[in-house]
Amino acid sequence: MTKTLRRRDDAGPIPLYHRVYLILREGILAGSYAKGAVMPTEETLCAQFGVSRTTMQTAMARLVSEGLVVRHQGRGTFVAETLPIVNARSSVNSLLRNVNAIGKATEARLLDSGSIAADEAAAALFDVPLDTPLFRNRQLRLINGEVIGRITAVVPPAVADKLEKDPVPGRPMLLRIEDAGIQLARADQSIRALIADPVVAGDLEIEPGMAVIQLHRLVYDMEDQLVEEMTALYRGDRYEYRSELVRDPADPSDGWIAAQ
Repeated sequence: MTKTLRRRDDAGPIPLYHRVYLILREGILAGSYAKGAVMPTEETLCAQFGVSRTTMQTAMARLVSEGLVVRHQGRGTFVAETLPIVNARSSVNSLLRNVNAIGKATEARLLDSGSIAADEAAAALFDVPLDTPLFRNRQLRLINGEVIGRITAVVPPAVADKLEKDPVPGRPMLLRIEDAGIQLARADQSIRALIADPVVAGDLEIEPGMAVIQLHRLVYDMEDQLVEEMTALYRGDRYEYRSELVRDPADPSDGWIAAQ
Protein backbone atom coordinates (compact mmCIF):
# COMPACT_ATOMS: atom_id res chain seq x y z
CA MET A 1 0.00 0.00 0.00
CA THR A 2 1.86 3.11 -1.22
CA LYS A 3 0.48 6.63 -1.30
CA THR A 4 2.79 9.65 -1.14
CA LEU A 5 1.07 12.67 0.39
CA ARG A 6 1.95 16.28 -0.19
CA ARG A 7 1.94 18.62 2.80
CA ARG A 8 0.03 21.30 0.91
CA ASP A 9 -2.65 20.23 -1.53
CA ASP A 10 -6.43 20.36 -1.83
CA ALA A 11 -6.97 18.56 1.47
CA GLY A 12 -7.98 21.81 3.16
CA PRO A 13 -7.84 21.81 6.94
CA ILE A 14 -7.31 18.05 7.36
CA PRO A 15 -3.97 17.49 9.14
CA LEU A 16 -1.43 15.32 7.37
CA TYR A 17 -1.30 12.75 10.18
CA HIS A 18 -5.10 12.41 10.04
CA ARG A 19 -5.03 11.70 6.31
CA VAL A 20 -2.36 9.06 6.84
CA TYR A 21 -4.46 7.57 9.64
CA LEU A 22 -7.56 7.49 7.43
CA ILE A 23 -5.78 5.74 4.57
CA LEU A 24 -4.27 3.14 6.89
CA ARG A 25 -7.59 2.65 8.67
CA GLU A 26 -9.48 2.11 5.43
CA GLY A 27 -6.79 -0.32 4.30
CA ILE A 28 -7.14 -2.29 7.53
CA LEU A 29 -10.94 -2.33 7.40
CA ALA A 30 -10.89 -3.33 3.73
CA GLY A 31 -8.54 -6.23 4.43
CA SER A 32 -5.48 -4.82 2.65
CA TYR A 33 -3.71 -5.52 5.94
CA ALA A 34 -4.89 -8.92 7.14
CA LYS A 35 -6.15 -9.44 10.68
CA GLY A 36 -3.29 -10.51 12.93
CA ALA A 37 -0.65 -9.59 10.35
CA VAL A 38 2.38 -7.51 11.26
CA MET A 39 2.26 -3.94 10.00
CA PRO A 40 5.16 -2.49 8.01
CA THR A 41 7.69 -0.68 10.18
CA GLU A 42 7.28 3.05 10.78
CA GLU A 43 10.38 3.64 8.69
CA THR A 44 8.85 1.74 5.77
CA LEU A 45 5.51 3.55 6.09
CA CYS A 46 7.25 6.93 6.31
CA ALA A 47 9.01 6.18 3.03
CA GLN A 48 5.78 4.95 1.39
CA PHE A 49 3.72 7.99 2.42
CA GLY A 50 6.54 10.54 2.19
CA VAL A 51 5.93 11.84 5.73
CA SER A 52 8.01 12.39 8.85
CA ARG A 53 8.34 9.85 11.65
CA THR A 54 6.44 12.22 13.98
CA THR A 55 3.51 12.32 11.56
CA MET A 56 3.50 8.54 11.23
CA GLN A 57 3.78 8.01 15.00
CA THR A 58 0.77 10.27 15.55
CA ALA A 59 -1.26 8.39 12.93
CA MET A 60 -0.27 5.02 14.39
CA ALA A 61 -1.14 6.18 17.91
CA ARG A 62 -4.65 6.95 16.65
CA LEU A 63 -4.95 3.45 15.20
CA VAL A 64 -3.79 1.98 18.50
CA SER A 65 -6.28 4.07 20.50
CA GLU A 66 -9.13 2.80 18.31
CA GLY A 67 -8.07 -0.82 18.67
CA LEU A 68 -7.24 -1.27 14.99
CA VAL A 69 -3.64 -2.23 15.66
CA VAL A 70 -1.83 -3.65 18.69
CA ARG A 71 1.78 -3.03 19.69
CA HIS A 72 3.85 -5.86 21.12
CA GLN A 73 7.12 -4.83 22.73
CA GLY A 74 10.06 -6.19 20.78
CA ARG A 75 7.86 -7.82 18.13
CA GLY A 76 6.27 -4.94 16.25
CA THR A 77 2.79 -3.60 15.51
CA PHE A 78 0.05 -6.02 14.44
CA VAL A 79 -3.41 -5.61 12.94
CA ALA A 80 -5.98 -6.48 15.60
CA GLU A 81 -7.54 -9.94 15.36
CA THR A 82 -10.99 -8.45 16.05
CA LEU A 83 -11.53 -5.09 14.40
CA PRO A 84 -13.70 -2.32 15.83
CA ILE A 85 -16.03 -0.42 13.57
CA VAL A 86 -16.23 3.17 12.42
CA ASN A 87 -17.58 5.79 14.80
CA ALA A 88 -20.87 7.51 13.94
CA ARG A 89 -20.98 11.28 13.46
CA SER A 90 -23.76 13.45 14.80
CA SER A 91 -23.37 16.92 13.26
CA VAL A 92 -23.41 18.26 9.70
CA ASN A 93 -19.90 19.70 10.13
CA SER A 94 -18.60 16.32 11.26
CA LEU A 95 -20.43 14.66 8.37
CA LEU A 96 -18.78 17.00 5.88
CA ARG A 97 -15.34 16.41 7.38
CA ASN A 98 -15.89 12.68 7.33
CA VAL A 99 -17.12 12.65 3.72
CA ASN A 100 -14.16 14.81 2.70
CA ALA A 101 -11.66 12.55 4.47
CA ILE A 102 -13.13 9.34 3.07
CA GLY A 103 -13.21 10.84 -0.41
CA LYS A 104 -9.48 11.52 -0.17
CA ALA A 105 -8.69 8.13 1.34
CA THR A 106 -10.38 6.21 -1.49
CA GLU A 107 -10.32 6.11 -5.26
CA ALA A 108 -13.40 6.71 -7.41
CA ARG A 109 -14.54 4.98 -10.58
CA LEU A 110 -17.44 6.66 -12.37
CA LEU A 111 -20.29 4.37 -13.44
CA ASP A 112 -22.62 6.98 -14.92
CA SER A 113 -23.61 10.61 -14.46
CA GLY A 114 -26.53 12.47 -16.00
CA SER A 115 -30.24 13.15 -16.06
CA ILE A 116 -32.95 10.68 -15.04
CA ALA A 117 -36.73 11.11 -15.03
CA ALA A 118 -38.33 11.21 -11.60
CA ASP A 119 -40.54 8.21 -10.96
CA GLU A 120 -43.41 8.35 -8.47
CA ALA A 121 -41.20 7.70 -5.45
CA ALA A 122 -38.56 10.26 -6.45
CA ALA A 123 -41.19 12.85 -7.40
CA ALA A 124 -42.79 12.52 -3.98
CA LEU A 125 -39.42 12.58 -2.21
CA PHE A 126 -38.19 15.75 -3.94
CA ASP A 127 -41.68 17.29 -4.21
CA VAL A 128 -41.46 17.72 -8.00
CA PRO A 129 -43.77 16.67 -10.86
CA LEU A 130 -43.53 13.16 -12.28
CA ASP A 131 -40.80 12.79 -14.95
CA THR A 132 -38.95 15.91 -13.75
CA PRO A 133 -35.28 15.59 -14.79
CA LEU A 134 -33.16 14.80 -11.73
CA PHE A 135 -29.38 14.65 -11.75
CA ARG A 136 -27.84 11.30 -10.75
CA ASN A 137 -24.20 10.39 -10.20
CA ARG A 138 -23.10 6.80 -9.53
CA GLN A 139 -19.56 5.79 -8.73
CA LEU A 140 -17.60 2.98 -7.15
CA ARG A 141 -15.25 3.62 -4.24
CA LEU A 142 -12.05 1.59 -4.15
CA ILE A 143 -8.98 1.06 -1.98
CA ASN A 144 -5.87 -0.29 -3.70
CA GLY A 145 -7.99 -1.11 -6.73
CA GLU A 146 -10.45 -3.19 -4.69
CA VAL A 147 -14.11 -2.16 -4.70
CA ILE A 148 -15.57 -1.39 -1.28
CA GLY A 149 -18.85 0.25 -2.25
CA ARG A 150 -21.17 1.86 -4.81
CA ILE A 151 -22.39 5.40 -4.16
CA THR A 152 -25.50 6.82 -5.83
CA ALA A 153 -26.32 10.50 -5.36
CA VAL A 154 -29.48 12.16 -6.73
CA VAL A 155 -30.17 15.91 -6.58
CA PRO A 156 -33.13 18.05 -7.74
CA PRO A 157 -32.94 20.48 -10.70
CA ALA A 158 -32.48 23.55 -8.48
CA VAL A 159 -29.33 22.01 -7.04
CA ALA A 160 -28.07 20.45 -10.28
CA ASP A 161 -28.13 23.87 -11.99
CA LYS A 162 -25.72 25.22 -9.36
CA LEU A 163 -23.18 22.40 -9.50
CA GLU A 164 -19.79 22.98 -11.06
CA LYS A 165 -19.87 21.60 -14.59
CA ASP A 166 -16.34 20.15 -14.48
CA PRO A 167 -15.86 18.91 -10.92
CA VAL A 168 -12.71 17.37 -9.49
CA PRO A 169 -12.90 13.68 -10.51
CA GLY A 170 -14.35 11.55 -7.73
CA ARG A 171 -15.32 14.50 -5.53
CA PRO A 172 -18.27 13.42 -3.33
CA MET A 173 -21.60 14.98 -4.26
CA LEU A 174 -22.16 16.39 -0.76
CA LEU A 175 -18.97 18.45 -1.07
CA ARG A 176 -19.98 19.61 -4.55
CA ILE A 177 -23.27 20.82 -3.10
CA GLU A 178 -21.43 22.75 -0.41
CA ASP A 179 -19.06 24.16 -3.06
CA ALA A 180 -22.14 25.50 -4.88
CA GLY A 181 -22.92 27.70 -1.88
CA ILE A 182 -25.86 25.68 -0.58
CA GLN A 183 -25.95 25.76 3.21
CA LEU A 184 -26.68 22.38 4.72
CA ALA A 185 -28.85 22.23 7.83
CA ARG A 186 -29.48 18.58 8.66
CA ALA A 187 -29.33 15.01 7.39
CA ASP A 188 -31.43 11.93 8.10
CA GLN A 189 -29.47 8.70 7.82
CA SER A 190 -30.32 5.02 8.11
CA ILE A 191 -28.38 1.77 7.79
CA ARG A 192 -29.65 -1.71 7.01
CA ALA A 193 -28.49 -5.03 5.63
CA LEU A 194 -29.55 -6.22 2.18
CA ILE A 195 -28.91 -9.14 -0.14
CA ALA A 196 -27.04 -8.29 -3.34
CA ASP A 197 -29.00 -8.76 -6.55
CA PRO A 198 -27.07 -9.64 -9.73
CA VAL A 199 -26.57 -5.99 -10.75
CA VAL A 200 -25.29 -4.88 -7.34
CA ALA A 201 -23.18 -8.03 -7.06
CA GLY A 202 -21.57 -7.27 -10.40
CA ASP A 203 -20.73 -3.71 -9.40
CA LEU A 204 -19.30 -4.75 -6.03
CA GLU A 205 -17.49 -7.78 -7.48
CA ILE A 206 -19.22 -10.28 -5.19
CA GLU A 207 -21.57 -13.21 -5.68
CA PRO A 208 -25.34 -12.58 -5.92
CA GLY A 209 -27.02 -13.27 -2.60
CA MET A 210 -24.12 -12.04 -0.49
CA ALA A 211 -24.78 -9.50 2.25
CA VAL A 212 -24.36 -5.79 1.56
CA ILE A 213 -24.78 -2.81 3.87
CA GLN A 214 -27.01 0.01 2.67
CA LEU A 215 -26.39 3.52 3.98
CA HIS A 216 -29.24 5.85 2.97
CA ARG A 217 -29.02 9.59 3.61
CA LEU A 218 -31.33 12.53 2.96
CA VAL A 219 -29.71 15.97 3.21
CA TYR A 220 -31.68 19.20 3.69
CA ASP A 221 -30.74 22.88 3.32
CA MET A 222 -31.50 25.78 5.67
CA GLU A 223 -34.99 26.11 4.15
CA ASP A 224 -35.61 22.43 4.87
CA GLN A 225 -35.58 21.55 1.18
CA LEU A 226 -34.18 18.16 0.19
CA VAL A 227 -30.93 18.77 -1.70
CA GLU A 228 -29.53 15.24 -1.95
CA GLU A 229 -30.58 11.64 -1.68
CA MET A 230 -27.55 9.40 -1.26
CA THR A 231 -27.57 5.61 -1.26
CA ALA A 232 -24.32 3.77 -0.56
CA LEU A 233 -24.06 0.01 -0.92
CA TYR A 234 -21.00 -1.46 0.78
CA ARG A 235 -19.61 -4.97 0.63
CA GLY A 236 -20.61 -6.78 3.81
CA ASP A 237 -17.10 -8.17 4.20
CA ARG A 238 -15.46 -4.74 3.97
CA TYR A 239 -17.72 -2.47 5.98
CA GLU A 240 -18.39 -2.14 9.69
CA TYR A 241 -20.28 0.47 11.69
CA ARG A 242 -19.88 1.64 15.25
CA SER A 243 -21.84 4.20 17.28
CA GLU A 244 -20.39 5.52 20.54
CA LEU A 245 -23.03 6.76 23.00
CA VAL A 246 -22.54 9.07 25.98
CA ARG A 247 -24.83 10.43 28.67
CA ASP A 248 -26.79 13.51 27.64
CA PRO A 249 -25.65 16.26 30.05
CA ALA A 250 -29.07 17.87 29.74
CA ASP A 251 -30.75 14.66 30.92
CA PRO A 252 -28.21 12.53 32.82
CA SER A 253 -30.91 10.29 34.33
CA ASP A 254 -31.67 8.30 31.22
CA GLY A 255 -30.75 10.33 28.14
CA TRP A 256 -28.12 9.06 25.70
CA ILE A 257 -26.70 10.87 22.69
CA ALA A 258 -24.18 9.97 19.99
CA ALA A 259 -20.67 11.13 20.80
CA GLN A 260 -19.29 13.99 18.66
